[in-house]
Formats: sequence, structure tokens, C-alpha cells
Amino acid sequence: GTWRAFGADLKKVLEISDVIIEVLDARDPLSCRTRSVEHFVNSRRPEVAIVLILNKIDLAPPHAIDAWVRHLEAEYPVVPFKSATGTRRGNTIAHTRTSVEEASPSQRRSIDCLGAEKLVSVLRGIGMGAA
Repeated sequence: GTWRAFGADLKKVLEISDVIIEVLDARDPLSCRTRSVEHFVNSRRPEVAIVLILNKIDLAPPHAIDAWVRHLEAEYPVVPFKSATGTRRGNTIAHTRTSVEEASPSQRRSIDCLGAEKLVSVLRGIGMGAA
């Protein structure tokens, strides 16, 4: 019942999507991947871009993040990411323009979001390619 309905709804969404963003936990990215969704998109909608977000980078060692990014980039664009964990500043979520690669250990542990600039850049690149 419920799983069948969910599967049908997911299929509808995948059939009309331009981009699929798959959010992976940086501590164990392979356990979070949904290969069935990737396979569906690659076999039925190869024009659809898949982007992997490696989230929670503040909870894994930097050398492990770098290794995962190199490994995963062999298949899809990868954006290392740390969600903002603090309060909002006015109408915006706190984020830093510092790239993840340049972020100091204290910036990786801060309340600010890391990776938003790269994500926007990747999505813009996909949009430019589709135009």
C-alpha cells in the first residue's frame, strides 16, 4: 500500500525533474546512496543531472572528506557541505563565502553554512549546459 504509492509518486517526480540532488552523510556516504534512483535516472532520463551533496563535513576528518570527494567525483559532481547550525542573521541563513577546501578547522565547526557557494555554482553550470 503505502510503499507502492510512495514509489509511484517518486517515479513521477523523477520523470519531471531536471536535477536530482542526493544528500549523503559524510561519515558514511555509501550507506546513504540510493543507487536505484541513480540507475532509474541514468537509464530512463540520461539528460537529468545528478549532484551529490556530502553533508555534515564538520563531523568527519578533513582527509576522509577529501578522499570521498575524489572517489565520488568519478561519477557525479560532488559538493562538500555543512549546514548552518546557528540562528538566522536577518532574513538569511548564516553562511561563509570561504570554500570548504580553504576552511579552517574552526570554520568547519562554526555555526555558518559551508558549501553553499559551490552548490550554487554547480547548479548554475548545469543550467548553462542545458540552455
